[in-house]
Amino acid sequence: MDPVATLEHSLKELPLDKRNKLSDVFLKFLNLARLSEPSPDDASRRAWLDDLERTLDRLTSLIVNDPQGVTPDLRVTASDSIEPTLAELEKRNALARAEQWHQAVRESLSTIELLEQIGVSRQRLEQLRKNKQLFGLQPPFGRGFFYPIWEFDRDGRPRKAIPAIIKAAEDARLDPLSLHQLMVSPDVSPEGPLMKALDAGQGDYVLGVIRASTAQGS
Repeated sequence: MDPVATLEHSLKELPLDKRNKLSDVFLKFLNLARLSEPSPDDASRRAWLDDLERTLDRLTSLIVNDPQGVTPDLRVTASDSIEPTLAELEKRNALARAEQWHQAVRESLSTIELLEQIGVSRQRLEQLRKNKQLFGLQPPFGRGFFYPIWEFDRDGRPRKAIPAIIKAAEDARLDPLSLHQLMVSPDVSPEGPLMKALDAGQGDYVLGVIRASTAQGS
């Protein structure tokens, strides 16, 4: 069994709070590894950093996707028939929000996956995101950015409509998670998710729906 597989197997046996602590340790380790940026001609160190990030991506994915169902069950039980306290309601809302983020990550590409898909450097990817030519999600529980699959066409390239979509979302005061949910929700339009409308070349329709949305009504 390779080291990553061994770690994945061990993680499955841990309760969620211990998984989170272990995840924090890996994040600190990654930050330490990046303190000294490799020079462009240091191919061996760059390869080592890439291998390290791939490993951490696998571990983060395991923790986020929670394959053994350690994430608390949000279904209504008999005990829920009693009116919940404010603290219980806040806890449920926090759990629901965390699950929404987990789902968004599952519907996205990690930084490493995207770098391999579109063949650009990290610096170029960061530039595209900062210039609002790409849309990145940064979960509160994880590290780095994730890029929703609806941003890319059938050839795996970023859609030309992304800058306009980002601008429309900002005008509508939609936060990143709300924009993603709007794009993938099957109930947004009679035809289904807005990402399908993008595939059909209906960019103006998509922008109209986004502009009509608000942070309160999304």
